[in-house]
Amino acid sequence: MKKIPILSIFLFSLVINSVFSQVTVKIENLTYSTGEIIGKSDTLAIDSGGSRRILFEIALSRPSSFVVNGSVKVFSKRNTTSSPIQIGTSRFLEDEVWFTTFNISESIELFASSFDETGGTIYAEFESTSGIKYTSDSIPIKINPSNGNGGNPGSSIVLSDFKIIDVKYHNAISFSNNTVNIPFEGTTNVTITYEISVQSGNACGGRINLLKNFTNGDQLIVNQNSFNECLAPQQIITFDYNYSLSYERLLNISDVQAVFIPSRGARVLTSSVNINILNNPNVPSIVNNLISARPREGITTFSLLELFPGTPTPNLTGTTDLRHSNRGAGISLDGVFSFQWQQSLNGKWINIPDANGFNYQPGVLSNTTFFRRIASSLDVFSASNVIEARILSFSSENEICCDQNILTGNPSPIIGSNPNLSESFDYIWQVKPRTVWNDIPGSNTKDYTPPLPSGRFGRAVTEIYRRIVRTASGLEFISNLVSITKSADYSTSISSNLFDSSSGSTPTSKTIQIFPNPAKEVIMVDSEVSLKEFNFKILDFNDQIINLNYQFLRDDLIRINTSQLEKGLYFIILENSIKKEKRIFRFLKE
Repeated sequence: MKKIPILSIFLFSLVINSVFSQVTVKIENLTYSTGEIIGKSDTLAIDSGGSRRILFEIALSRPSSFVVNGSVKVFSKRNTTSSPIQIGTSRFLEDEVWFTTFNISESIELFASSFDETGGTIYAEFESTSGIKYTSDSIPIKINPSNGNGGNPGSSIVLSDFKIIDVKYHNAISFSNNTVNIPFEGTTNVTITYEISVQSGNACGGRINLLKNFTNGDQLIVNQNSFNECLAPQQIITFDYNYSLSYERLLNISDVQAVFIPSRGARVLTSSVNINILNNPNVPSIVNNLISARPREGITTFSLLELFPGTPTPNLTGTTDLRHSNRGAGISLDGVFSFQWQQSLNGKWINIPDANGFNYQPGVLSNTTFFRRIASSLDVFSASNVIEARILSFSSENEICCDQNILTGNPSPIIGSNPNLSESFDYIWQVKPRTVWNDIPGSNTKDYTPPLPSGRFGRAVTEIYRRIVRTASGLEFISNLVSITKSADYSTSISSNLFDSSSGSTPTSKTIQIFPNPAKEVIMVDSEVSLKEFNFKILDFNDQIINLNYQFLRDDLIRINTSQLEKGLYFIILENSIKKEKRIFRFLKE
C-alpha cells in the first residue's frame, strides 16, 4: 500500500478549508465624519500635523455551513512595509450571532503622526479562535502638506425632505398610514419608493442605507445602495430600490427607516415605517404553537412568570399537537415539525443551544428573560406566544410571613416587617386569585388579615398575597409571596387552628422565632417551649426536602448550618402531630 505523506494531507485540508470555509472581510461605506464619501478607489487624506475621524463598516461573510468564532480588529501601518498596530477596539463574535453575514459599524480617529509622509494603510482583520486570520483589502492613507478637503467635488447640499412614499411586495400595494403589511413567509421581495427634495446646494452621488430598528432601540443596516444622480436646488427626485428581506431579518423589528448620505452635506433620515408581519393566505400556516408555564401556586400562565432571585424557573411547556392549515382552503396538512427555543434579554432573540424539544427548562435566572418557541415545517416558520420570566426585586426591608394551610376557622394575620427607609412610604396589599394581581381596597397597614379563600367544598383553594411598599420619591419594593390555602379537608367542627407561624425578622408574640433572616452561615430556631416535641424538616422552593446539619444547643434552641445552601427561599417546618400543631417559617439564604 502506498503511503500518503502527512504533509500532503495537511496541505490538502488547508486548501479545502480556504476554498470552502473562507471568511470574507471588507471595509465598506467609508466616509469622513463631516459626511463626505470616500470612494473605493479614493485615498484617505489627513492634513499634516492634524487628524481626521472616519466612519465605516466592516462587512463579514462566510458559507452557511462554516462554524466559526473569532475577533474583529482594525490595524494601521505607518508605511506599506512596517508592522501593523491595532487601532480601535477588538470585537469578539460568537458563531450563533451571525448566519452568513455580519456588519460592524466603526468610528476611528486617524492621526497624521501615525503615518510616514509618504502615507500608510489601514485594514480590518478577522482572527478565528483557531488562529486563522482573514484580512480586508488595505485602504491607502495620504498625508497632505496643508489642509485638504478630500471627498468629491460639489457644494454642500441641503435637503428639504427625504421620505418613503410607497412600499410594495410582490408588486402588490401594502403601504398606508406609514405602515407596511408584509406576509409571514421565507423571503419577501420588497420595492421601496423614495422621494428626495433639494432645498439648496448641489452634489453628485451618495448612498442610501435601509435601517431596521429593534424593539429595544438598537439599529442595524440591512441594505445599502449607491445613489448616482446629481442633485440641484429646488429639484425633486423619485426613485425605487428593490430589497429581498428574509423572515429572519423581519422578525423582532419595530420599524424601518432609510438614511440618505450625500457626497457633500448632512445625512437625512426618513420617518419610520411600521412593520406588520401577516400570514400569507396562500402559504400553509402552523397552527397551535403555544407555550405555557405552571408556577408554584399552580396557576398556568401564557405570558408572565414572577420569580424571586434564586428560585428555579418552572418548566416551559409547548403544545405537541401542531399542524399545518391552509386558511384559504380550510385544509389541514401533515408535516414534520422542528423546534428552536429562543431567549431575549435586550430585545434581540438568541437561539438557546440544544433547546430543540417540545418543552424547555430554563433553570435559575439572574435577570428578567423572555422566552418563545420557533416551530418550522414545510419552509414555514411560526413564533409562539412570549413568556416573560420577571425577576422581582426582593428586599429584606419588605418581608411578609407566612404560608397558611387552613383546616378550620379563618386565616391568621399575615405579618409584615418594618421597612427601614429614610423617606415616607405607603403600604398596599395585593392578591392574585388567578393570574392578575389586584390591589386590596383599604389595605394600607403593615399587616393584613386575609379572608378565607372561597371555593367548592372538598377542593383545595389557594390565593397568593404580597405587599408593596411605595416611597414618596416613587421607589417600589415588592415583598415575597405568601399563599393562603383552604384545605380540601377543611372542616368547621375542629375548634383549634392547626396553622401558626412567625418570622424572626419581625418580632411578634409567637413562642417560636428564627434568626437571622436572611441567613448566611447559620440560622437559629428559638422557642419558649421544648422543640424536641416537634418533627423538623427543611424544604426548598420546589417542596424538596433538604438535608442539613443541625444541633440542639438546648431543648428550646436549634442551630442549623446553612453554609452549603444555594441562594434562594427555603422553609422550616415544625410539626407536632399529637398536639395538632404545625409551624412554617420562611427564610432567605444570601
